[in-house]
Amino acid sequence: MNQEVKIVSIGGGTGQSVLLGALRNFDAEITAIVSMGDDGGSTGALRRSCKTPAPGDIRKCLVALAEDPESLKAKVFAHRMQGVFDHALGNLMLLSLYEETGDFMEAIGFIQKELGCKGCVMPSTLDDVVLCAKTKQGHIISGQAQATHGDETLDKIWMEPVDAKSYAPCVEKIMQADLVVLGPGSLFTSIIPNILFPDILQALKDTEATVCFVCPKSDTEGESYGMRAIDYIDMLNRHGMSGVIDVVLLHNDTHADLNTTDDYQDTSLTDSEGNLYPAVAVDQDQIQQMEDMGLEVIVDNFETYNHPYQHNSDVLYERLKGVLRCHLQQKQKTNSHE
Repeated sequence: MNQEVKIVSIGGGTGQSVLLGALRNFDAEITAIVSMGDDGGSTGALRRSCKTPAPGDIRKCLVALAEDPESLKAKVFAHRMQGVFDHALGNLMLLSLYEETGDFMEAIGFIQKELGCKGCVMPSTLDDVVLCAKTKQGHIISGQAQATHGDETLDKIWMEPVDAKSYAPCVEKIMQADLVVLGPGSLFTSIIPNILFPDILQALKDTEATVCFVCPKSDTEGESYGMRAIDYIDMLNRHGMSGVIDVVLLHNDTHADLNTTDDYQDTSLTDSEGNLYPAVAVDQDQIQQMEDMGLEVIVDNFETYNHPYQHNSDVLYERLKGVLRCHLQQKQKTNSHE
């Protein structure tokens, strides 16, 4: 591992674990900063009954960074026990370690060593937080699960308590990074929650790293229904990210015509079982708007067989490799002139 090159992933959910599948190919120090507002499913049940920090997305990232994600050890850690309230075994292991040690970071560290992880995983906060949202219709929602699976597009999110603290080492990792990648994943419930902490947001503004946003391919839950790619950028800016993002990665099928604006439903993606995932619309006009903001826009086909909402990790790797290469070349030029 090249300790001199540092990459930070900021996000949560399946999207972040897919990204880590790409980042693990870099010869670099990898850090995953994970949203901790999840209160659904196994994670939500454990948070309510055992007062533990949210383990689910931490578990996914640990498996994604495991020395061998296909090993029996990694598969057992990821295994969901349908006969035991549908809990993932990894969630129960993290909870058990947390209860034994009283230290959630020690619990994560133990699993990292056991799985031989190629990088480190850290929560954006260790506080007991609740994600709250306001919809475009003005309704207030409390809880990530409710916000994610509602039938109204979200307009704003915030964290309660409002004085919740970030996990301090996150700031240091961002400040030391060469590349910071936000997404892919749910905008309101996986990406933005991490930047609600003032010191993390300030670190993103102050870091010399290249900050890259990987725009989701589709809306799989409903929280961002109808939003175009440019709307994702506008929403990030409204939550404090104006002027912070340097590069945007957008998905577009290579057969699509970027000079046309298709009907929203016509651009939907359907998997082999017929499930509909409304695609995030991308067209030339939006790309021009982003470029007018000073953003570098990279459009590619990130299609993955049978996973319409997930990015192809191999294509992600190639595109991010180019972004990192440009950053390191510019960094070398700057250092040579000092």
